[in-house]
This record gives sequence, structure tokens and C-alpha cells, in this order.
Amino acid sequence: MELTAAKGEKVRTPISTAGIETPVGAKGFSLLELLVVLVLLAMLLAVVIPSIGRGVATARLKACSREIAAAIRLARSKAVSEQQVYLLGFDPEKDEVELSSASSSYHRSFALPEGIRFKQIGLLNGALDRDEKTSMFYFMPNGNSQSFQVNIRNEQGRTLKVIQSSLAGTPKIEEIETEVGTADE
Repeated sequence: MELTAAKGEKVRTPISTAGIETPVGAKGFSLLELLVVLVLLAMLLAVVIPSIGRGVATARLKACSREIAAAIRLARSKAVSEQQVYLLGFDPEKDEVELSSASSSYHRSFALPEGIRFKQIGLLNGALDRDEKTSMFYFMPNGNSQSFQVNIRNEQGRTLKVIQSSLAGTPKIEEIETEVGTADE
């Protein structure tokens, strides 16, 4: 589109959406338009990035609960297949899970991921000697075991419970609903 003017007439330039006159034929965005877009992107990122961090922490917590459940299944399986007692221990001071045979011929352990800690470890009937540093639970050669639960918590306060019931046989993972204001317990 060409603008022509008679001699002595002034050529008016089109006005951009920001209200600033631009030269005829100029293309692109004004500085104000670019700044508005950058501010909107910054606000969007400020909302999205924290939720991504919470999602990663939750995924790490769920993976850890699955590892504990796998250790429980392994303890039961090895006790039955090798016909000997296996012990599964949880050390809240070191944040470690330890699996060993009663004869000490087998021993494996793993640490909880960073940011995840044991919240509570105990028998399902509630009787547990709290003076012990490490809570040990047995798995018998006939497939029986103690009924116990292990609660783990991430830095955001989300808690999962791994339950080993002697009646069910396989571990179960449940989420514990946290009340508002209890994340710092």
C-alpha cells in the first residue's frame, strides 16, 4: 500500500495498536508490546515452576514407597524360597532400609532419596519398642510375617504409608491425608 501526497501535503503515518505513530511500511512489534508479552510470560512461569517442583517431589515419594514395598516382597520371597527367616529393618537416623537373612548370608540395604524421611515405623497393633534405633520385622519360611506399617514423608509434607499385613501377604501403599498446618510436625 503506497501513500502519495500532493505537493505541500503532509503524509500521515498509520498508528500502531499501542497508539504510537510508526513509519509507513514498518513491520514488527513495538517495545511496549514486547515488554507486555515478557511480563505475561514471567507471571506464567512464576505459577508453573513451583507446581513442577511439587510434582517431582511427589514422584520421588511414590517411587520410594514402591521401593519399600518391593523390599517387603523380596523379603517374603527369599524367606519362602530359601526356607529361612529374613529380617527387614528401617533405620530412621540413617534413613536406610536393610534386608538380611537371620544367618547373615544375605545383606542388602538402600538409603531413602534426598528429601524423604521416615515419619513413623511400627507394628499394626501399635506395640513397638521405641528405644531401638532400628525397627526390625521378620519374615518366616512359611510366608508369614509381622504386620507393620512404614510412613514416609517428603519436604512438602505429603505422606505415604506402606502397610504389610500378615493376612493380605502383599504390601499396600496408601496416601495419608495431611491437615492444614500439620506439614511441619
